[in-house]
Amino acid sequence: MDKIVEAIVELTTQFVQGIEEIRYEDINPFLDQRERLLTQLKQGTWTPEVVNKNKEVLESIMPLNIIIMAKIKEFKQEAALQLGKMEQAKVQKQGYDVHYSSDAAYFDKRIGTKGI
Repeated sequence: MDKIVEAIVELTTQFVQGIEEIRYEDINPFLDQRERLLTQLKQGTWTPEVVNKNKEVLESIMPLNIIIMAKIKEFKQEAALQLGKMEQAKVQKQGYDVHYSSDAAYFDKRIGTKGI
């Protein structure tokens, strides 16, 4: 049980220490690994001594969760901005695209022939 708590604290601390260099691709593996550890922790047996011993340690990383959530929010806002730019470019491109039917035919009055 203590090793799982130590692993959670170490994983979270290392992630936050390098948060400025973190890319959005790094967040999902971190969250997956942390979720696995938390699942293991939930499946363990809890005695009052174990709870008291580890409660303070786990509470000590709670402020780090705020930092992690802020970074996730930053990535979310950045992605929304990029999607907005892509959508705007798509709308502008559509303004220049010619919208006509390729099945159209015309009749040339000068020569009396039908053109395609």
